[in-house]
Amino acid sequence: MQILFLKSGLLPLAVALVSYASAAEAKTPTPLVDHHFHLTSAAIAEVINGRPLPTTKLHASVGKLLEARAAAWNDSARLGRVFAPDAIVLVQNQRQAALLRGRELVASHLAGRFGRPYQMVAVTSSMGDDAGHVTGYYVRPQVNGVQYVGSFQLGLSKQADGEWQIASEFPSFRGGSPQQAVLARDAIAMLDEAGVQRAVVLSNAGAFGGRYFNPAGAYESAERRYQRVKTENDWSIRQVAEYPDRLISFCSLNPLEPYALDELRRCAETGHRGLKMQFLESSVDVQNGKHVARLREVFSLADRLRLSILVHVANNSGADEVVAANMASFLDRVAVAAPNVTIQMAHLWGGGDYSEAALK
Repeated sequence: MQILFLKSGLLPLAVALVSYASAAEAKTPTPLVDHHFHLTSAAIAEVINGRPLPTTKLHASVGKLLEARAAAWNDSARLGRVFAPDAIVLVQNQRQAALLRGRELVASHLAGRFGRPYQMVAVTSSMGDDAGHVTGYYVRPQVNGVQYVGSFQLGLSKQADGEWQIASEFPSFRGGSPQQAVLARDAIAMLDEAGVQRAVVLSNAGAFGGRYFNPAGAYESAERRYQRVKTENDWSIRQVAEYPDRLISFCSLNPLEPYALDELRRCAETGHRGLKMQFLESSVDVQNGKHVARLREVFSLADRLRLSILVHVANNSGADEVVAANMASFLDRVAVAAPNVTIQMAHLWGGGDYSEAALK
């Protein structure tokens, strides 16, 4: 058994360094292989960006209010007419999170918030006699679908003349641009630019139902999650097959799921060369006896199938003695179940910050 502690996804295979492509011109040592590369399928991008909820129709008067609000997107005078006199807006960015009050202030802020027109669609609403709320998305129609720009929550109030106005608007936007799909051809372009010859492509399938990445998936049926995992692992191997001389595929799964052993066998049959797991996302506890027993089953099967193993243990929180105990448990109780294959400990044990205690 060979155990590698890698801090970077770039490490030369057999410690070989080559001068390749543009790197040769610059005479800069370049790793032969990127051992930790992720593609991004449309399904994974959808989870990262947030799978949109279905929209709903609004009462005619409220629907017209949202249309007027969106139509006046960059016109503070027109915006002012849809807000109540004491309206509130949430202002949130990297520097502040504050509430502004007053029709003119709210309208002025929102008129400068967007660079292009948009529409506002609702996913839920609740209306009373004099007040109500609407939650939904800011969207922009596109040729191939809809771009979800952000989400909002509106508080509505009925004025003395019987017309609805917006009493509060709380917008929310994800940081950065939406995640786009990353395909095998994109990976090859990046490798060529960096002067790297090959890459190990790690499937993201194990993230479905993940503790932080996809918590909503945990409430789907096990059968539905398994279908997503199979689809993602199959997508990954198809992408890698387009460049068999440059890319190698590792499948991914949650080792605690009931399907784990069946999927691991299927991965070997479909051409994956290794297994990638992320213990934090899978809620694995290396001090839990049942978890350890299950991990031993998975590691042992990977060993028999001659599948290399890459794992984000990410049990590096807590006092140094706790981290050290987790490392000892993993090495002495889990890793020993796969003595014939290489086990790579991604990110020097973590998956986040480097952990000195894990190496003691």
